[in-house]
Amino acid sequence: MNTHEIFENIFITAFRKYNWACFDSFENMMIGQLGNNFTLFLLSKYGSEWRDNYFFAKLYFKAFPDMLDSKDKDRSYHCYNLRTFERLLEYFGFIEYRDKKWNDGKIRATSLFGKYIKI
Repeated sequence: MNTHEIFENIFITAFRKYNWACFDSFENMMIGQLGNNFTLFLLSKYGSEWRDNYFFAKLYFKAFPDMLDSKDKDRSYHCYNLRTFERLLEYFGFIEYRDKKWNDGKIRATSLFGKYIKI
């Protein structure tokens, strides 16, 4: 964080330029990455308390219903949680997990999230 410019470039590249779907087999390439700023807003608004990761997925798909696979809602939710929380925000130290299992867990924003992301 002390080298803010370097960190900002890495974060912007990972958040906006890198294709999040590169390392999974989910059909919808845009889940999570489309509307990723909305996820940051949700985390800023609701992330101070421990919440089920599905809480955020439900709000995301309510805002972006075209991203949801109506035949397999659980798979869409898993895709969103995996790409957004496990593969991005957790790596940057912006969230922490509790009771983490394969496709489930509770998350909350870290103090680092509040220092870096201003909404």
